[in-house]
Parts: sequence; structure tokens; C-alpha cells
Amino acid sequence: MNSTDASDSGVSPWSPSPAWSGFVSRLTSVLQSLQEDQFLVVSVKKSSLYVQFAAQGYYGLHMETTSNKYLAGQEKLTDRQTRMLADLGWNRPTDDNEDKGRDKASEGSPNFHIDFSTPVYFDGAAELAVKTLSLVHRIPHPGYLEYEAFDSDGNSIPIPDLGLKRMTRYASPDPQKMRQALLTTIREFTGLSKLDYDQKGNMGIRFGSVLIFISYMEKPPSVRFHSPLVVEIKESPELHVRLNELNSKIWSMHFFHRNNAILAVSDIPAAPFSADHIIQALAMFNEIADGMDDLLVAEFGGKTAFAGTMPTLVTQ
Repeated sequence: MNSTDASDSGVSPWSPSPAWSGFVSRLTSVLQSLQEDQFLVVSVKKSSLYVQFAAQGYYGLHMETTSNKYLAGQEKLTDRQTRMLADLGWNRPTDDNEDKGRDKASEGSPNFHIDFSTPVYFDGAAELAVKTLSLVHRIPHPGYLEYEAFDSDGNSIPIPDLGLKRMTRYASPDPQKMRQALLTTIREFTGLSKLDYDQKGNMGIRFGSVLIFISYMEKPPSVRFHSPLVVEIKESPELHVRLNELNSKIWSMHFFHRNNAILAVSDIPAAPFSADHIIQALAMFNEIADGMDDLLVAEFGGKTAFAGTMPTLVTQ
């Protein structure tokens, strides 16, 4: 297993949002306070995505983040995400096919892993964790995270200074009941009593000049809003700079370019299910999307999904 210090950690200069910057500082302080054989796991709520830390005393700090061995469905890492993790400095899982020739007596992990030797570069370790969560996994804000901490005997360790909720495990909700609850919630919010799911499992509504799709995701239990803001728009370096800027400022949504369109996506945790929370999140998504599409068209061309504005209606 390779040891890493500040000079070869793969952590590059970075300008996080204020929320992430504050979390980096708190996480750095918490990591400094961990005693030997104490462990911290920072995970995405109701998800299999996490970054975990093991304090090893004289031997430094060991870190891991989830590999595809423990991921399924839409959580599985893409080739691009795998490359991003390697570029950030993570060592690839030692049981990957490409590592079959590795000396089996050597240490490793089925996860992506990295070691910080003493003296530990705690700032770099915290920054690497946050880059992994925000850039690779596209988690928009620390509020989507939770934690658990414990020692080698399994004793739980509260860490209120981290500013995250302690992990609470819920039973997996019934997907059919959750979809019905979501449908009822959106019907009541829009006043569209005949609104229903299409063959792809989406509800479609129009808000102003944008078309918004709403769906229920099983793993993890969540509600997804997504919208093609601008169509017939070509990829360019300037466009990517602008989208990166938006992603750094609007934590509740993610903007990206695909198939000559600019898309906006937002995932809302749905376990436990809260109709009020989903309605508030949808109203915010609608408001931002309906203004952002015209702004991006003015800056880069293309056209919105619908010209002009009109009351919300079903688009089936």
C-alpha cells in the first residue's frame, strides 16, 4: 500500500463553495482529534456512497471511498468518475481485474484507498474527502451528508462539531407506496388531478418556459427533478466554465451539457417521505430553472424547451 504526504496526495488547489469550505475546516479539526483505532464514516444520506477514515496513530491516517464492488444501479461509478478518483490521488481497489498481478501479500482494499503518513496532512485529507463527495459524486451541499463514528470495540462516538446529522437507519420503503405518495403530493401541489407517470416512470409538468420531469428513485430512496433547460446548444469551453460556476453557487441543483442540451438535476432524499419538503424543493427548482433557461440562451444561444410563459400544466 502506498503512503501519501502533502506533496503527492493528488490534492490540487481548489475553490469550494462557502458551505463546503466551512465543512473542510470542521472535518480537518475532527480528523486531528481522532485517537488511534477510532473511525469516522461520512456518507451520503440513504446511499451507499461514503468516505471513511481510520486513525492509525504512529502509522498515520487511512482513508477509503466506495468502489463499484459495493454499489449498484445508478450509484455505480462511471469510467469518468473512476478516472477522477485516480486523478485526485486515490489508489484503485486492489481486487480490480487490472490488479490481479499484484502481490497478494501486500496490503490493499476492495475500495478506493489512500494513506497519509505521519505527520498527517489533515487539511489535505479533509479536502480530498470533500472533492470526492462534491466533484466526483456531485453532492451539492454538506446538508446531504451524515456521519457515524466509533472505536475498535464498536462504541459509538458523538462528534457534534462536525455539523452533520448522526446516521439513522430506516427500513427500506415500499417503492409502489412511495411512488403513489409522490404522485398524490404532486397532484395536490399542481392541481392536476389527471397527472400520472409515463412509461419511463416520469411525471411531466410545464412551469413557465421549462419542462420538468419528476420521478421516484429506489436506490437510494429519493425524488429526482430533471429538466432540459436549453436545447440545440453546442458544447464549448466557455459553456463548461459557466456551468461549473453555476454548480459552485447553486448547491441544490446540478447543471451539465449532454446531447446538445443543458440539463438541470436535483435529487431530494425521500426516506422518510416528507410531502412538505418535496413541495418546497420542487418550488425552488421551478423558480431557478424558469429563470436560468432564458439566461443561458441569451449567453450561449440555443432555445428553451418552450417559448414564452404560461400556467403550469401537464405535458402528456
